[in-house]
Amino acid sequence: GVEPWAAINDAFAKLTALEQERLEIVETFQAGIREYAIQRVEHDARITQCSQHMELLIEYQNDCLQCSSFMNELEEFCLSTVNLIKHQAEGAGTAALEAMMQEMNCYANEFKNYYIFGKDMMFRREKGMEEMERQARSYEYQIQMA
Repeated sequence: GVEPWAAINDAFAKLTALEQERLEIVETFQAGIREYAIQRVEHDARITQCSQHMELLIEYQNDCLQCSSFMNELEEFCLSTVNLIKHQAEGAGTAALEAMMQEMNCYANEFKNYYIFGKDMMFRREKGMEEMERQARSYEYQIQMA
């Protein structure tokens, strides 16, 4: 009589331990699934942000190209203006020469200011692009790790 009950109790204890072990495995797996879902949402948000940054970079690049084109046109205009003023100054008196030189100086100063502003914008765009590329690499790494 006692031996079968001992075997049954032993089997029941093993079954209970196995059930507990399986329950822990299932809970761990469910926690992993929840974690994965959270990470998936975070990674999707990062991908969306990277896409928006790329669109902004393309816009900045186009703006920079337009700005550069405008600067080239302005430079040509200023050069032709300087040449015209020099040509007119050669045939005019000293008062007219001074007025023309002063006007030429104003054009030169405006061009210089615009050139400095353009260079500053290009520098900021390059720094922004470097930062965006660094962020993109960081997001790629995070996505790969996910």
